[in-house]
Amino acid sequence: MELLRGRETSAGMTSKTKWNTGQLFRPQTTPPVSGTDRPITCLDHIKTHLMSYSKFSDANGAVINENTCLNAALIKNVRKRMAGMNKHIAKYKKANTSLVRENAYLKNRQARMTKSQKRQKKTLVDLKHKYNELTDKASGLSNLLMESYVQLQERNTELEASNALLRERNAVLENESNARDEVNKENGHELDQAKI
Repeated sequence: MELLRGRETSAGMTSKTKWNTGQLFRPQTTPPVSGTDRPITCLDHIKTHLMSYSKFSDANGAVINENTCLNAALIKNVRKRMAGMNKHIAKYKKANTSLVRENAYLKNRQARMTKSQKRQKKTLVDLKHKYNELTDKASGLSNLLMESYVQLQERNTELEASNALLRERNAVLENESNARDEVNKENGHELDQAKI
């Protein structure tokens, strides 16, 4: 037959352990801890083994002491399970160490990215200021060029008006000069006639 004894796993859940002992045994109905009715755990088994006269009873109520094969098999199984749990604990510690290192790496990377982001923000602000300054300068130059262009247009208009007046004055002077030439020719012709 198989011995069914309750145990508590590392996750806090209760399961059953089977032992091949030839007979079906069950633990005493008295709770392992006075004043409680929780199931017997692996720790209770170890404490039971360390006690001088631990007693178990089979299906017929027969008492078996710690010197039987039950306790030897129980101790062997507990040691085996503890070794397995130690392996799991070592595995989890290794995984935890890896996670801690990865977390530290991610924190350092986040700090570097934060610094880089701050530098980029500062550079962006500086570029915006320079852009605003260049925009103001370009606007000022554009206004100056427009004012100069308007002034040149006005000056050109004034010069064209002056040229028109000068052309008119030149035409008048040419007409007067032509008239004087005609008068001179007539006077010269008259003088020639008078000499003859």
